[in-house]
Amino acid sequence: MLIAHFSDMHVTVDGEFAFEEVDTAGALERCIQHVNALDPAPDVVLITGDLTFNGDIQEYATLRAHLSILDAPYFLIPGNHDRRDRLRAAFADLAYLPIKSEFIHYVVDDYPLRLIALDTVHPGRVGGVLCEDRLEWLEHKLSINNDKPTIILMHHPPFKTGIEYMDRTGLANASSFANIVSKNNQIRLILCGHVHRPIQTNWSGAAVMTAP
Repeated sequence: MLIAHFSDMHVTVDGEFAFEEVDTAGALERCIQHVNALDPAPDVVLITGDLTFNGDIQEYATLRAHLSILDAPYFLIPGNHDRRDRLRAAFADLAYLPIKSEFIHYVVDDYPLRLIALDTVHPGRVGGVLCEDRLEWLEHKLSINNDKPTIILMHHPPFKTGIEYMDRTGLANASSFANIVSKNNQIRLILCGHVHRPIQTNWSGAAVMTAP
């Protein structure tokens, strides 16, 4: 199974710039063109949050227009720059996105690897959290068909990166998440974003990768 991993696109309205200098919409367009040209083509594109810069309705419309060009199916989760309600509204036709749940997390079982999308957003804060409700949900999902190799998607990395200012806005309750991961060896890979850098490590028995 071939996977493309996007994260932290921080899409703005076309013609505007994130951080007053980065044409994120243009960068995403070029990235999609590159991925569409890959041979062999990826089976899925996994997108781990900070989809937009401000969480504005028009930014989600811009994001949606760009992602519609992807040849491969895509699966996304929110980051701290996103707004759950506006994300849901913009992508209401995506059957995998939960409509009534407080959190945007879900399971996709259509591939050789199970995809578990885990919402780490703590609204109003840069850092993330995995509260007891989210951890219980994860444990329940992992207990079902627990011999199937699994990938977890989340925005905030669960480990210390060594980037001091990023680690200050990391993931709260990561130790409880570590206990779950260490007991579930079907978890082969955890994909994250947030830090805007490529990092690869082994954590609690699973490979973890962040996308720049």
